[in-house]
Amino acid sequence: MDQNKWHQCWQVHLRQYLAAPPRTGIFIHTYFPFIKSSLEVACGSSRDSIYLAKKGVNATASDYEKRIVDFLRESFSQNHLTYVEADAFCLPFRNNTFDLVFHNGLFIYFNNNNSDLLNA
Repeated sequence: MDQNKWHQCWQVHLRQYLAAPPRTGIFIHTYFPFIKSSLEVACGSSRDSIYLAKKGVNATASDYEKRIVDFLRESFSQNHLTYVEADAFCLPFRNNTFDLVFHNGLFIYFNNNNSDLLNA
């Protein structure tokens, strides 16, 4: 999907995503309370990172689409929350930068025809 179509789709669904409970964030905070830093890859709405940051986790949320990152940064930046424009297949972070790296649905956009991307 090209970036313009993805951005339009994202804008239509953003409020819906943000209104839903941050299930992954709640799970992480409940079962891994020792996590001090996290990276959410392909964050979309970043609702889980927003939740984790409110709980004191140094959360970083990344997405490939610059307009999404800019909007999220302007709308939701807070203590413990950083936004980064980054390609999920070439992240700009060193190993062991985060206690936990997660995504919430990124891989549903791939099928067996895309498997070579996952093995790169």
